[in-house]
Amino acid sequence: MNFTFYTALGQNTFDEATGLIRYPGMFSESQYNGQFLALSSFLFMIMDKSKNKNQNYLIYFGFVLFLIAIVLAGSRSALGGFVLGCIFLVSISSIRIKLYTILSFVFGTFAFYLYKPDSGIFGRAENLGDDLSFRQSIWTETSFIIDKYPMLGIGFGNFESYLMKYHQDMYLQIESDGELIYFTQPENGYLKILVEQGYLAFIIFILLLAIPFFQNIYLAVLGKLPRYKGFVMAGLISWIVAFNTVYSFLDYRLLVMVASFTVILIIPPHKSSGVKSK
Repeated sequence: MNFTFYTALGQNTFDEATGLIRYPGMFSESQYNGQFLALSSFLFMIMDKSKNKNQNYLIYFGFVLFLIAIVLAGSRSALGGFVLGCIFLVSISSIRIKLYTILSFVFGTFAFYLYKPDSGIFGRAENLGDDLSFRQSIWTETSFIIDKYPMLGIGFGNFESYLMKYHQDMYLQIESDGELIYFTQPENGYLKILVEQGYLAFIIFILLLAIPFFQNIYLAVLGKLPRYKGFVMAGLISWIVAFNTVYSFLDYRLLVMVASFTVILIIPPHKSSGVKSK
């Protein structure tokens, strides 16, 4: 934790009471790191069939390393999104893949109960109910602000300043040294867009994601979805779930990644590559 690209890390990277470390990776926030890992991990699975088996095994190893890193990042929402992305891939895969997945799940469950890990995400399992209640209280108060400014919101980047002026008795975090910190976001990416930019921007944002996503779902149902787009969709699913707990677009690297994944879904399959098959 002493090696970092930032002068200060997020408040949730280290818990003084339990000693639990949530590794932030190359980000300032461990939750950003979890979103990045879950979103990009599926790119390892887009393999070139011309490579030999040893090279493909190395790619699989990279995928497993990303999964371990998600656990060490301590982001439960990122892990949940990663699992849903895997479930999506399994649902559109062959019977053989479905069988291997079931066997892997049984083996993983057995290993979990055998070793009972207590680091990363697993070290935060006991306070899941408290965290959910805490977030729900913030979401409820944010909904009151949305009701006051439904169409255009309170202005981009104004959440913290709005609380400091109008809600000084609500959104406070007390540090160990007694310092008071106002939240910069309502612990939910979708609510942050809604409260700061209103319903107009929020609807546009949702449509930009939903239209290409459901168009490719339709191709998947017809069995016409290109293999690489399936992995891109799995990555986006993981991010869509994780975005529910933290607004990550403050880091432009994640913004560019999400935009790039969405553009890949929009581009028709026959225009995705200029190389003709032999």
